[in-house]
Amino acid sequence: MLFEVALPATGVILAALAGGPLEQWVEDELLTILHTIVYGEPHQTELDLGNTDLADLCAAKAKGGIWVLYSSLRRSNAEFVLDILAALDEDEGRLEAYRRAYLKPVVE
Repeated sequence: MLFEVALPATGVILAALAGGPLEQWVEDELLTILHTIVYGEPHQTELDLGNTDLADLCAAKAKGGIWVLYSSLRRSNAEFVLDILAALDEDEGRLEAYRRAYLKPVVE
């Protein structure tokens, strides 16, 4: 469920991810919240207030930080980050190239 705070939170999360090295657990938590926002729908109270486009506004703000998400990819979080990117990135060729690079089996 999205509330109006989701829109500014999206910008803050992207700024934090872009700002430099974070502890892995902090980055993981921020990505989890961003995932929830990207796939969320407005709470009924937001709809009652007329904020019917809240999810679209959050997605638009998150799309502005696609490069931040691509730069945060690691083998350990690739599936999760690529799921966020699947909802945001309109360049399917780029997304597929990153999928192939990060989700390919590791040969031992």
